[in-house]
Amino acid sequence: MLIETIHNGLATVSSVVEANRDIIEQLDDPSQYVRCWLEEDIRLLLVATDNFH
Repeated sequence: MLIETIHNGLATVSSVVEANRDIIEQLDDPSQYVRCWLEEDIRLLLVATDNFH
């Protein structure tokens, strides 16, 4: 049980570190960050629109 808890904690920390690394890389290139943000926004809009049909 303790080992599983530690493993899950390490997996969570690893995920947070990876997400932060991606954010920092995007901030190094603001145009890339904006493009990714807009692509994600459009993707979510298309998914929401499909759910209404």
